[in-house]
Amino acid sequence: MYRVSSNTLRAIRLADGKHLDVPAPAGFGWISPFGVVDGEIWAQIHLVPGTDANVYSVARLPISALGQPQ
Repeated sequence: MYRVSSNTLRAIRLADGKHLDVPAPAGFGWISPFGVVDGEIWAQIHLVPGTDANVYSVARLPISALGQPQ
């Protein structure tokens, strides 16, 4: 998995190379993914660029909820 842009995270299934492009949560942008834990992708997020606040958090995305890879 890797960050395509602040708005898009790409998760790639290594078994066949298929991928999913995941939008950032509303009001946030992706910083960087850092692992897969118990069936979830964990990635750092930040407030959308252009705001005055520097708030960071972690998004946990269940892989099963992402749909079918392309």
